[in-house]
Amino acid sequence: MEIIVSGYRWEKSQFQIEEMFQNHKDYRIHFWDIEEVRKRLKKKNLACDVCIIFTGSTVGYLLKEMKQIYNCCQLIVVSDTYDILPFLYKQGHDYWISQSKLESELPGAVELLGEQGTDQRHFICTGQGKRWRIPLNKIYYAEIRGRKLKIHDADKIIVTINCSIAAFVKKLPENFQRVHASYVINTNYLRAMDSGEGMLDNGAKIPVSRDRAKALGAFFSPDNGPAIQ
Repeated sequence: MEIIVSGYRWEKSQFQIEEMFQNHKDYRIHFWDIEEVRKRLKKKNLACDVCIIFTGSTVGYLLKEMKQIYNCCQLIVVSDTYDILPFLYKQGHDYWISQSKLESELPGAVELLGEQGTDQRHFICTGQGKRWRIPLNKIYYAEIRGRKLKIHDADKIIVTINCSIAAFVKKLPENFQRVHASYVINTNYLRAMDSGEGMLDNGAKIPVSRDRAKALGAFFSPDNGPAIQ
């Protein structure tokens, strides 16, 4: 498991963290200052399973980073100020630990989140020489080209991996539907459709095979919400 420790004044707890995880040989812990984290976020290669961010009453300067971190890995926030909580619930996090309970709660939190590494918030894969952790709510669609699967996300990033389309669908929740031999879409972004094509919120037009059009048409049934004819 790859673990990153960063944020505000984490240095004071470095020895304590190293000591509490010394028997976990499968844990690789990196202690980085926040500028290193920012640099990697900018390059979209913050490759880790769990990120532990230390912060205090100066949480404001970390909000942007915390939101980005939450979208690419599990996030644990360590802070002794309760003022941070409204910000956290707005930005997103997986676990909050007070500094005074670090030793008693951090090992359990890391173990729990590590076991949830393939949780239903992210699709985890390897492609293009990188380890990817793609938020499911950002995936618009995926298409198969030869033996390569191309995943298109909301940030206009295309991740190419070695995976069959059938294996891809099996790893995803029910809102992801195969609509064609070569395409899977996130139906949360389905905006319009006709007999042979579906249009997503981002403007992408996806072919829909005849045998799958009927099932997809159920998303436009009045039973799924108020309808105006």
